[in-house]
Amino acid sequence: LEKMALPILLIAAGALYMFGAMHNGMANSYYAAAVKRQFGFASAMISAVTLMLTPVAALMFGFNNPDAILTFMLTASGYAFLRSLEGRRPLLWLGLAGLFTGLAFNTKMLQGLMVLPAMVIVYLAFAKPPIVTRFLHLMFAGVITTVSTLWWSVLVWLTPSGNRPWVGSTNDNSIWSLIFGYNGFGRLLGNHGGGGGETPPSGGMAMAMASPGGMGGGAPSGGHGPGGTGFGGQTGIFRIFNNDFGPNIAWLLILALASGGLLLWILRKTPRTNRGRAAVIFWILWLIIHIVIFSMTSGVIHPYYVVVMAPAVAALVGIGVPFLWGAYIRRKSYAWILPMLVGVTAAIAIIILSYAGTMTWLM
Repeated sequence: LEKMALPILLIAAGALYMFGAMHNGMANSYYAAAVKRQFGFASAMISAVTLMLTPVAALMFGFNNPDAILTFMLTASGYAFLRSLEGRRPLLWLGLAGLFTGLAFNTKMLQGLMVLPAMVIVYLAFAKPPIVTRFLHLMFAGVITTVSTLWWSVLVWLTPSGNRPWVGSTNDNSIWSLIFGYNGFGRLLGNHGGGGGETPPSGGMAMAMASPGGMGGGAPSGGHGPGGTGFGGQTGIFRIFNNDFGPNIAWLLILALASGGLLLWILRKTPRTNRGRAAVIFWILWLIIHIVIFSMTSGVIHPYYVVVMAPAVAALVGIGVPFLWGAYIRRKSYAWILPMLVGVTAAIAIIILSYAGTMTWLM
């Protein structure tokens, strides 16, 4: 743990720095697009502080676990992707986004690819080049992503089984079973899809090979309970607010989604290529994809997996709060949204606090 402390802290600092860079960059994009509203330094600082104080982020960035590295890689990928929307050297930035996404896969396998749909949708819809060029750019990024994603898995696949350790959590010693079975559909659908750590047969190498993307991450291992439950409780649309996930990530979740929705309404008449709107949609999609997947996953899932939602929550809160405050003090027609969200956020906080049996008098 001591050996990993400094690298993990540096990774956390890097994630916070990229948040500042991202939001300052988006402020400049507003000026370039001749839009009066901007995000600026205040949004960057609010986002960075929100990320830093999110309970699951504060926990995982101080713990020897791959989820901190996964979050950093996805944040770096998101930063590079948003830079690609500027129209300057898009292939460079898309390539870097693909590279970091592949590194995220090699940190926690398929979980590292969950942001890809958001990138594809946003680039096709909002990037500046003509539509055919946009497709070609994504094809280029797809090649970079594929190479960055699969190089380690292919090396394992090509190495004779007698010359390498057994692929852990599989019955057939196959890296593909680990990716798509135990760490893939087995997690999502509630079956182990590969044995969940079978003992290697005699005659093979005794040590089970630890994949660079095992989703267990050093947490307690084990099965999942009846009725589609794992370590995260019952599946369903409100799972993210339950007593397992809620204290980790849900404090500002409604505020983040509502802020994103407000920004989309404010920017509804901006040009197609407006980078601010594209960024908001990107973060909303990032968040919704993870909420849906985590809510329906009926296999083994640990509550700390939601740390990858923290960048999206922090980004949307940082972008939206200045707009909400500005609308409130200027008595805009939607000024009522801020006090309403303050009340909803306070109610969510009271519910989360009640899970631990503290401050029950608030109930």
